[in-house]
Amino acid sequence: MNSFKGLRGMAKKKELFLEEAVLDDLAQEFDSLELPLSERAFRLMLALVFLVGAVVAGDVVFLGWWKQDFWSERALVNASQITTLRAERGVILDRFGEPLSQNLPSFRLNIKLSELLKDEKERGETFDTLESILGLSDGYIEDLVKNVNLERQNVLTIARQVSVEQVIRIKNLNLSGVQIENDFARRYPEGEIFSHLIGYVGPVDKNDLTNDPSLSLNEIIGKSGLEAYYDKELRGEDGEIINYRNAKG
Repeated sequence: MNSFKGLRGMAKKKELFLEEAVLDDLAQEFDSLELPLSERAFRLMLALVFLVGAVVAGDVVFLGWWKQDFWSERALVNASQITTLRAERGVILDRFGEPLSQNLPSFRLNIKLSELLKDEKERGETFDTLESILGLSDGYIEDLVKNVNLERQNVLTIARQVSVEQVIRIKNLNLSGVQIENDFARRYPEGEIFSHLIGYVGPVDKNDLTNDPSLSLNEIIGKSGLEAYYDKELRGEDGEIINYRNAKG
């Protein structure tokens, strides 16, 4: 009986000895891993923090200041429906106050790209119908749409000086994404005499967009003569009617 107790006591001592030995070894290993970081590591970490902060601050400045107008326009387009009020082009007068240029009432036909580009089938049918009524060649409207910068322009003018009969036919069809706007046709009473001096106007093309990115394909600008020289003054600024809408339209 005594010998048995002695064996049990030895076993316990052995157990305690093994546990203590293991813990001591682990402590030694942990002590060996607790090495102080070098000053270089702190400098690298600090530099990384400053770099990330600089990138974030740069993006905030770029988006909030440099690109503010662009993103404001995008947000306005998403939250509202904008109808442009075209400015009538200024009239050129001679020294006696007689007009050398006039604006005659007319109509223009626009398409709303944000609505028509959603459904390819509806877009194709609408384009075919408009080309038939306006006497345009097949694929003409599709080619115009390909040249549009959709980030800057949501409405595209398809035709100008649309006749009253054509306007009536188009309105009776109730085509989605199609709108008729009041427009003007430029007329020169003394065209043959002063044509070389007054010049003429025309729609914006690719070359005009390259020279002045602020223009849009819907605008009429001076191409030569006084019309071109005083284009900024004669063109004026368009107005806008903004209808705000919620997520349900």
